[in-house]
Amino acid sequence: MDSWYDHADEVDIVTASLNEVRTTLHLEDVKSCVAVGSGHGSIELPFLQLCMPNVLEFTAVEPDLESAAAMSKNLAERLPNVVSVVCQEMVQQWRDPDQPVDAVLLFHVLYYLNAQH
Repeated sequence: MDSWYDHADEVDIVTASLNEVRTTLHLEDVKSCVAVGSGHGSIELPFLQLCMPNVLEFTAVEPDLESAAAMSKNLAERLPNVVSVVCQEMVQQWRDPDQPVDAVLLFHVLYYLNAQH
């Protein structure tokens, strides 16, 4: 996983466009969010900080043990006032919240889905 992150310029490309995304999508009213396949949050956390600055509750669903642990650490450091939960499991086994959420982030998921999903 680390070698992929070392070679990817995706994070730089996405984060450079966040100001435009913020002014286009107007996500300031989002209070709760779920990120599926969040990794360690390299895109999700900057997106939350800039585009969803008023988020109060955040759940990350990440199957990789090391990435989930890194996400927990990064959330505590970068979004200390947000109530956050990191679920280290496949989204297919994840028990979703009892209440609806305002937004769902799927930055690293869609390319893993096949026609059966």
